[in-house]
Amino acid sequence: MTTKSYVKHRKIVDGMLSLPIIEVYWIIQLKLTMRKL
Repeated sequence: MTTKSYVKHRKIVDGMLSLPIIEVYWIIQLKLTMRKL
């Protein structure tokens, strides 16, 4: 596996992983905010 293809693969994986984490974080934040209200 060449370095360029590895970097490209990493970017795709990071992009796929980062979105769900952000969504889960926002869901948790919303739930905490709703409890405070």
